[in-house]
Amino acid sequence: IKANKKPIKRRPWSFEDTEKIMTLETPTSKRNPLLLSFIKVALFTGMRVNEIASLQPSNIKVEDNVRFIDIDREITKTDAGVRKVPLSSKLIPVIDDLLEVEAKRKDKYLFPPSSDRAIERQSLGDSWGKKFGRHKTALKYQKQIDCFHNFRHSANVYLSKKGLDIQKRE
Repeated sequence: IKANKKPIKRRPWSFEDTEKIMTLETPTSKRNPLLLSFIKVALFTGMRVNEIASLQPSNIKVEDNVRFIDIDREITKTDAGVRKVPLSSKLIPVIDDLLEVEAKRKDKYLFPPSSDRAIERQSLGDSWGKKFGRHKTALKYQKQIDCFHNFRHSANVYLSKKGLDIQKRE
């Protein structure tokens, strides 16, 4: 007999929680200085963990003087996920720093994978998701409820509070 399990109710990260996550150091954030940049990309774009981990310099584009992240079918999990995400003024310096570091590293990704095995297994986001998990656990957040995916919801809430319509238009 299966036990009736209630679905986990996830919530967007609050402004206070986001501030705490971004400013308080943990052993994980000290060892992984790119983790905070990774979180900022999620917060300001609503991108999935694997989409962020799959970003390459070629995904950063300019059209009509607007810089954006071109999320193509190569890095998103669904056709509906193909989109262009404009870079906010708060995210542009983060992306510029990532591009500069990547150019020196000559790596394929803005956020280097933990190993060649991660690339082979197409699990680029797994290591970054685990790094975030260790960081938030050190800050005493709940395992199942307070997850990386909540940044997708946070981005929507923040944009809505600014009066921006986040619905896809046909």
